Amino acid sequence: MYILILILALGWCARASAAGYGFDVGTPPAVYAKDLAQAGVTGRAGTWMRVRGLVEEKAVKADADRTVEGERAGLRSLRARGVKTMVILRWDRSSWAGGVRAGWGHRLPLDLREAFERGRWLGATYGDLVDGWEIDNEPDIDFCPDNPETYAAFLKAVYLGLKAGAKSLELGAKSSELGASSSNWLARKRGLGTAEVRSSQLQAHSSQLVEPLVILAPMALPPGPYFERFCANGVLNYSDGFNFHYYGYAEDFTGVYRQFEAAVPELGAKSCELGVRSCELAAKSSKLRAMPVFITEYGYGLMGADARNTVEGRVRQWQWFRNVIQQLHNLRPEGPMAFLVNPYYEAGINEFGLTMVEKPKFVAVEDRGTKNTMGGTPMPLKGKQLSFKPTDFGSQGAEPWMKRIGHRLGDHFASPALAYMWDFAERNPYRPRSWQVRSAAPSPVVVDFIADTDMSQWKSGGGYLLGGAERLTGAGKQLGGGGRVVLYNFSKEAIAGRLIITGVNTGQAVVLAAGERREIPVEFKVQAQQFVGEERRVSFIPDNTRWTRAEWVTRLFPDTAGMVTTPVRGFDFSEASNRSRAAALVKRPLAVGEPALQAHGRWLVTDGVRVVESAGQWSFHIDHLPAEALRPAMVELPLPVDFKIEPETMLLLDRRTVAASAQKGGARTLVEAARLNPAAGITGIMMDVYFRMENGNLYQTWPRLKVTGEWTSYAENMENFTMGFFGRAALPWRFSENRPVSLVFFLRAGEVPSVFEVKGAKIVRLGRQDKGP
Repeated sequence: MYILILILALGWCARASAAGYGFDVGTPPAVYAKDLAQAGVTGRAGTWMRVRGLVEEKAVKADADRTVEGERAGLRSLRARGVKTMVILRWDRSSWAGGVRAGWGHRLPLDLREAFERGRWLGATYGDLVDGWEIDNEPDIDFCPDNPETYAAFLKAVYLGLKAGAKSLELGAKSSELGASSSNWLARKRGLGTAEVRSSQLQAHSSQLVEPLVILAPMALPPGPYFERFCANGVLNYSDGFNFHYYGYAEDFTGVYRQFEAAVPELGAKSCELGVRSCELAAKSSKLRAMPVFITEYGYGLMGADARNTVEGRVRQWQWFRNVIQQLHNLRPEGPMAFLVNPYYEAGINEFGLTMVEKPKFVAVEDRGTKNTMGGTPMPLKGKQLSFKPTDFGSQGAEPWMKRIGHRLGDHFASPALAYMWDFAERNPYRPRSWQVRSAAPSPVVVDFIADTDMSQWKSGGGYLLGGAERLTGAGKQLGGGGRVVLYNFSKEAIAGRLIITGVNTGQAVVLAAGERREIPVEFKVQAQQFVGEERRVSFIPDNTRWTRAEWVTRLFPDTAGMVTTPVRGFDFSEASNRSRAAALVKRPLAVGEPALQAHGRWLVTDGVRVVESAGQWSFHIDHLPAEALRPAMVELPLPVDFKIEPETMLLLDRRTVAASAQKGGARTLVEAARLNPAAGITGIMMDVYFRMENGNLYQTWPRLKVTGEWTSYAENMENFTMGFFGRAALPWRFSENRPVSLVFFLRAGEVPSVFEVKGAKIVRLGRQDKGP
């Protein structure tokens, strides 16, 4: 009995440690494998590793430092140490032979056959040694400026390619297995011993592949309009797991996890239901399946250049990770990966590294004759060393994890945060918990769209603006725009079906040959009177019900030329009308590192900020920043209790900054300059506009707003507001399901004193005055 219990316990431990904590690593697999071996770190201290790309067929050069053989050797070494690999695939726009859509940034290919073939080659080349593929990065913000439905089509093509590559490996493995079985029979006929036969059987078993997971790109922000529009395109059918990133306050990590845990099953079921309704022919029914949860980046983003070289800064980093990793133990995702193992000072703003350039030391017994390096000014560390003692971490004596501070990993050294995570992971393995999500089998047919004439992409609106000549139709005045629906058949056989384009046709017969790409010209129309979005859906319904449908969904808006604004609600209410709301906001619970605000007339402000109002214009004077690390100046306008946001409205305002030379208040100090310049970083002077909700959540639109000396307009539909960091993270997650309590501005100054100005802030409706047909 005791032996049985012991066997079961050992089996549970093996499964428990098979998944869990991990790291996003900036080094190639072979280098990281070598670093782990030299450091004596096993897979249990970091089960998952995020690999930033592998050598590809066309990128290999004879004199290259990295080769396919080298990558495979590194992956093999990591697997031998118990480390699982998640490979992020992200390609430069210049690498697509068929071109990309017009516009700035990391654009996706026009011909998705290229994406499919890259996925197929990678799957066939590395699929036996890779545990997961991650397709691109944070498409809901600037990493992918294309629309959600455009990324969705790209995801589907790469997913199908990777699966095809894995399938070719699987077929090869089965062939090897049959060959091994034949060899075993021959060995027995020849009278070989049992040991030799078992060896042959083990070799055959090792050739049976476990197909790697393929997961969608991580969401940078909590669930919001982008994610909802993205899921409407059926993407959850093309992902073996869910993936998001986290960089908020430590206390809100579980909140964001719970938001996605609520959103993903809901949107998966909704997508299946809408798709089925569009089908006249029965398709494969959707079903519940287990969806493992990945967090391929989570990190502490409030440590600047000065703090990374101080005990105080590294202890704050440790506190954040200690808090989050304990939440991870309770939530049990499959693969959380801490960002980033190597020293990494990003964009002249944040130090994210979990290792340090200079080796720190741990002193178990404090030397009363020395002092730790504290404070907020930069300290040159060449030839110097940070010393950590137990009391820095709130402990009266040395704890086992502390001895790993300064442990060498490659060319760098473990910070307290990394030392703690290594130890915690080894001592606290867990069995991961998946979500149950309703989805259907992925279709081999993928629908994409290329905009041509009179159509302008509008990512934050989740679609396109149509600006063609106005025309009178039976549905009233309309605007039009032209483009091409693109159909792909990534299967190895012809597929016949019916193509339905809402607002264009009710169905046309289409037969797609194996591997075919077909363009179908289309003209979309949208009503011209009011600035309101209209959904458009393209559905391919296969005649043979063994294939599932293919979906593409976007939103269309009329161009705003000739439209005027109708005020709905202003912000010129009296101080008395928002006094009770302001009092409640001052008392709301704050996260660690969240700046406190104080009353200033009808506003709430961080320390060092004052507001001057005059004739509908607000001037925010910043004399100094809040004391909290890397937090911008903040101003918050509490809203009256009866304030509501009506549907189909937008927030309108103009903003600018005033040059420091034109301000009163004296020159900035050197200490302030050292804090401000990293705060602005390479992104420049910026402003974030938020609505705070009753539960503390902050909602914004993306991207952040650059601010110059010229007045610049901001206009966004209310339905485009999405939760952002740094706010709180309570349910419900949708903007429309929450009650707004304040208008908030984050002011990211480049120097102090500084002045930001806003004028004409109001909520409006946008439309044409002509009400005729």
